[in-house]
Amino acid sequence: LDGEELLGAKQNRVANLTILLPPGRRTVVPVSCVEAGRWEHRSREFRTSTRAQFAEGRAARTKQVTESMLYAGDHRSDQSAVWDLIAEKSARMATWSATSAMSDVFDGHAASIEEFVAAFPPVARQVGAVFCIDGEPVGLERFDSAATWRKLGAKVVRSYALDAIDRGGRGGPGVDVAASRVFATGVDAAESAVFAGVGIGEDVRLTGGATSGAALVADGRVVHLGAFRNGR
Repeated sequence: LDGEELLGAKQNRVANLTILLPPGRRTVVPVSCVEAGRWEHRSREFRTSTRAQFAEGRAARTKQVTESMLYAGDHRSDQSAVWDLIAEKSARMATWSATSAMSDVFDGHAASIEEFVAAFPPVARQVGAVFCIDGEPVGLERFDSAATWRKLGAKVVRSYALDAIDRGGRGGPGVDVAASRVFATGVDAAESAVFAGVGIGEDVRLTGGATSGAALVADGRVVHLGAFRNGR
């Protein structure tokens, strides 16, 4: 899953895009480091975590990877910028980490994050959500089936929850449903560029308008779409 955190090896990392892995073949997965201060093995292999990178970081990294695809043909992020956003969020949220690890920021606010997960359980036939902070839409996630949302939705909720906590819980007048519909329509109407996927399917990058994002499309189905409002 795009932004899914992989723990272990020499640094914790996040996937730079959503990938559907082909069977019986080794696949090189493009990643970004989210632990700037560790360069020694904790394990020989990675294990998946229960979260995805915070949405602010996912949005910025997605735009970086899109630019890299358009101009260099690879799924590369701006690693320094990834580290900078983690450092800034850690400072704002008063979280200390010996290795500048994103995981320590999540762990430092785990109880509050899990309150969000408990508040937003999957509902029947749900395949995604528009996420709002202080009533304003900031992101949209869509999967290919309700079963996929049930499996991965909590990781996505944690991604947005950390940003909501970071913004101080100011609250607001409630969710702006009309603005959410306009945002979702803008995602559907955004300009796009299509590239070969890293694994199975095509990598579709949103390249214009008020939104940015990416989607994995395989056999005519949107396996995962993650889109973010620009300007956040």
